[in-house]
Amino acid sequence: MTMWEYVKNNGIPRSIYADRASVYYAEVKLTDFGRAMKELGVEIIFAKSPRKRKSGTI
Repeated sequence: MTMWEYVKNNGIPRSIYADRASVYYAEVKLTDFGRAMKELGVEIIFAKSPRKRKSGTI
């Protein structure tokens, strides 16, 4: 589900929990997604743990 679909179906959330993927997080400036969330007044809570990597056999 995209954020747009979520907002259409449920309204604007107060906050969202996201990993530090480049879509959501950049060290120096806001991403386009971050800018949109700021405009809507949505707080982005970033995960402090690293993203899980695929596990498999070597």
